[in-house]
Amino acid sequence: MSGTYRLLMHLPDPEPGLYGRPEYGIRLANTGLWDPATGLHDLGGMVTVR
Repeated sequence: MSGTYRLLMHLPDPEPGLYGRPEYGIRLANTGLWDPATGLHDLGGMVTVR
């Protein structure tokens, strides 16, 4: 779908019982990227699809 999108990365725990639990996801060492509610890392970039 065309539009502009934020660049996010999802690194969940691969264990099926923990996959959907953000608190068990892999967190990058950089501060301010990880959202504890979703488990997503905001990479601070945008991508435009035409």
